[in-house]
Amino acid sequence: LLGDADAVGEIIVRLIDAGSQDGAKDEEDSALLGLQLCFDIVDSGDQAFASGVASRLPKESDTASGAAVVEGAAAAGDSVEVDDGGNAAPPSGAANEQGVEVETKARSETGMRHFGNAHKILTGGF
Repeated sequence: LLGDADAVGEIIVRLIDAGSQDGAKDEEDSALLGLQLCFDIVDSGDQAFASGVASRLPKESDTASGAAVVEGAAAAGDSVEVDDGGNAAPPSGAANEQGVEVETKARSETGMRHFGNAHKILTGGF
C-alpha cells in the first residue's frame, strides 16, 4: 500500500464512512482512525502522496452533483436506489475536479464534515 494513493484513499473512505453512521462508539473510532491515518500520511513528508490520497476523498461538491443526477433520474422516471434511511443514493463512478473517479453516494452531514477535515489535513488546510 505504501505509495499507492488510490488504495490508501479507499481505505480512508471506508474508515470514515463506517465511522460516520449512527451507532456505537466503535463506529466513531473508525472515523477517528481514518483521520489519524491522514495525519500520519502528512507526517511522512511525501506531499505528492498526500495530495494523491486527498484527491480520492469525496467532497461536498461530489455528493451534491451526484444528488442532482439522482433527482434528474427520478424526474425522468429512471430507477433510483434508496437506502434504509430513505436517502437516494447517487450513481457511483463520478469524477472529482482532478478527474479521479470517486464513489458518490448519499453521506451524512457528519461524514462529509469528516471528509472535509481529512482533505484539510492532507492538503495543509488546517
